Amino acid sequence: MIEIIEVIWKFDPGAAIRWERGGRVGEPFSLENGEAQLSERFEKVTMRRYEDGLEITEAGPLVEYINSGYMDLEGDRLKEFEEFVEREMESSGGVIRIGKDSGILVSVKDDRSNV
Repeated sequence: MIEIIEVIWKFDPGAAIRWERGGRVGEPFSLENGEAQLSERFEKVTMRRYEDGLEITEAGPLVEYINSGYMDLEGDRLKEFEEFVEREMESSGGVIRIGKDSGILVSVKDDRSNV
């Protein structure tokens, strides 16, 4: 959901974004790096993507989501951000589109090689 980060940085290019969502340490398993990780243990790894996205038509819920997980705005600054998101929506035909990067990694291990 890179579009969320783009909205934040468009509002405030120097914004400090909380990257530690979920409290994980190290690089999380993802579609981008999963194939390389699985290839260490499986002979064949295939990625199948599912194209999807969100069309957000209300600024309030998006602002609450962003502020709960990426930023920590309060008072006037939070109000400024909500007004900024509303203007962004208006300039985009009343909607902000956010891509969802979904898919599956199918891995096959040839057990005959262990015989």
